Amino acid sequence: MEKEEPYVLDGGDGSDTLWLDPASLTTLKVFLTQDLQTVVANSATGERDTFSSIEKAAIGDNTVDIGFLAQGGQQLKNIALVDKLLFNKAAGIPDLINYAAQATSAQTLVEKVLSSSAAQQSLSTLDNHQFASVLVNNALGVNDAQVVKVAEDFLNGHSRGELVLLGMQYEPAVQHAFAGDGLQLL
Repeated sequence: MEKEEPYVLDGGDGSDTLWLDPASLTTLKVFLTQDLQTVVANSATGERDTFSSIEKAAIGDNTVDIGFLAQGGQQLKNIALVDKLLFNKAAGIPDLINYAAQATSAQTLVEKVLSSSAAQQSLSTLDNHQFASVLVNNALGVNDAQVVKVAEDFLNGHSRGELVLLGMQYEPAVQHAFAGDGLQLL
């Protein structure tokens, strides 16, 4: 059987709603591809659809604002990379909405995330070695002692925010984040 080509769902101008079956939510993930396209993948069916300019998702009787996905691809990439580097998780709707509205640059984004209650709770008590280890492990998927040492040495003369910004530009970290289907947003 020939594989069906993915759909490109472009809402265009105005306000558009993507209708989702509540029963399929556990198998849906939203990714950002290397070329900064937003893709919905269904792990149960193998379907992958690209979408843009869609502002809302209707799930059963609930409607969720997903207008943040209409942000520039680079901004979504930055938000997702920061959550991956610091927390090793997909950004999720609350972080995407919050940071898309507030972060006008990568530096501002990193400052906002590092000052968030989630970062304060999980990262503020770590010494520089521990922070570098968390960042390297999340960035590369392994705890590379040499890279941790370089990151720790960097922190002797720079801020944690500067290290996170550097990690967002470090090609092996970006490649790891985009491995598989892409950089997971939801």
